[in-house]
Amino acid sequence: MNKHLKRFLIFTAILVLIIALLVCYVLFVVIKQPTKIQDITQAPLNQWNRIELDDTVVSSDGSDYYLLTKKGSSNNVMIYFSGGGANWDEKTADSPITIFNMMQGKYNYFSRIPYYKLATMGGILKDDNPDNPFNDWTIIYVPYTTGDFHIGDNLIEYRDDLSVIHNGKKNVQAALAWTYQNIQNPDKLLIAGESAGGFATAFWTPEISDHYPQTPTYAYIDSSNITTERWPTIIDQTWNADFENTFGYKPQADLIASALEYNLRNYPSITFLQSSTMYDVLLMSFESQLNQTVIDDTSKQAWSSAMKKTLQDLGKYDNYYSFITNEGKTGIQDTTHTISPANSFYTFKANGIPFVEWLSDAVINDAPQSLSD
Repeated sequence: MNKHLKRFLIFTAILVLIIALLVCYVLFVVIKQPTKIQDITQAPLNQWNRIELDDTVVSSDGSDYYLLTKKGSSNNVMIYFSGGGANWDEKTADSPITIFNMMQGKYNYFSRIPYYKLATMGGILKDDNPDNPFNDWTIIYVPYTTGDFHIGDNLIEYRDDLSVIHNGKKNVQAALAWTYQNIQNPDKLLIAGESAGGFATAFWTPEISDHYPQTPTYAYIDSSNITTERWPTIIDQTWNADFENTFGYKPQADLIASALEYNLRNYPSITFLQSSTMYDVLLMSFESQLNQTVIDDTSKQAWSSAMKKTLQDLGKYDNYYSFITNEGKTGIQDTTHTISPANSFYTFKANGIPFVEWLSDAVINDAPQSLSD
């Protein structure tokens, strides 16, 4: 063998080995993985754990689905519904969030729980930040991998190499069954969620509240405003949610408003909280896809005006409060998506008041108020 070629092959082999070792180091050391446990009594304080559920749960691509929990030192409990997009037809179903798809501009939903999940859970979910007023709460984190706002019950085969399992309803029901068995009488209960998880928060809060009738309960919806006349068809035909029989009311074009109107009328003892950035670029993108419209300055202003009207109209109820901020600008009429699971939980303000203060005042101090830039 040529001497130079031999050196090149040795060098290449060493380089590949180094890269492999670095990948293993990142996967198994840098990126935290949850510890597997079966019940809350096995959980150490302030450590994320993986809970295996029953055989009814599954992710959209057929991979494993599980619950994440973190035991806090107080008797307060947060149930947090994860966001992560949606799919409703062949095109969107063919765009799960992967590194390869994101390089191609295709990223509609999570079809599995990513191995780096814990690394994405900041903001209100971060327990090692002394500025987090919820860092001593027990957290039940409901991952989202089904593209159906946590409510679907359907298997769709679009073609031989593309099928989608909308199993959101059964995943949530199994997660709640574990929660009810392991969480008995919390002092306070916060049901929260971002994006698709915000819709799920609005949908599932009544059932959860009914299970804990003596517990002061708060529901917080983060960045969940998408309006389309297609919702009733998508929800009951594509996702097969059996929505009215499951939740007690019909879904409307302004989906979050229809859910909150029902909740606010029927659950006056629950404090409902909602937040949005002024020009949420991701929500506008999803609404544009659903309505097959172009995103321009006019449509951006229309989305923002409709969002503000929805939140302001809900303010007629004594148990509803909102937070609208113009922070997080990425353009003249573009703002970032979601507040609670990111560093913006600590930095964003409305009317000069930090979001973290607004939420903690409402939930911990029972002093809610509405704020808007």
